[in-house]
Amino acid sequence: MASFFDAPSVIDDIVSVIKRRRLDYDLPDDTHVVFIYTGTWGDLTMTMSSYASDSSLRLMAYIPFEPPEEKTPFIYLLLNRINAAFFVGHFAWCVEEKVLVWQSGILQDSVEAVTFEQIEQLIDVAVATMERFWPTFIRISWTDDTPEQALQFAIDTPLGRA
Repeated sequence: MASFFDAPSVIDDIVSVIKRRRLDYDLPDDTHVVFIYTGTWGDLTMTMSSYASDSSLRLMAYIPFEPPEEKTPFIYLLLNRINAAFFVGHFAWCVEEKVLVWQSGILQDSVEAVTFEQIEQLIDVAVATMERFWPTFIRISWTDDTPEQALQFAIDTPLGRA
């Protein structure tokens, strides 16, 4: 049985999921996969990485974000309010890299391999979260909305169809 720590096996499984979704990807090394997901609001660059040191599989989803400097305090307030609602995963704003990032992951402390379903779930949650909250960051950056008003937009706006 493959161990979680067998990075090539985990990476092979991630690549299989990405291929099924017909996404472009790159393998910078044997522990990372980088791929592009085209969402409603733009292209998300996603990285999935396997770390044997802490038995984790991590996902980071990036989108370019360069708001006006005067909006910085409001963006940090919005980040705090959004992140307070999550127990698994969080947003970060990388000012120097000019990106907004959603980060999440899973831990494995057994010898069982990461499943395709877990990989799919990490991707799906990242996409859904970015799709839901990206408009709040746009609103706070380019309108006079307060963090509460911008966040209310994400809460009130329905996603998908019934």
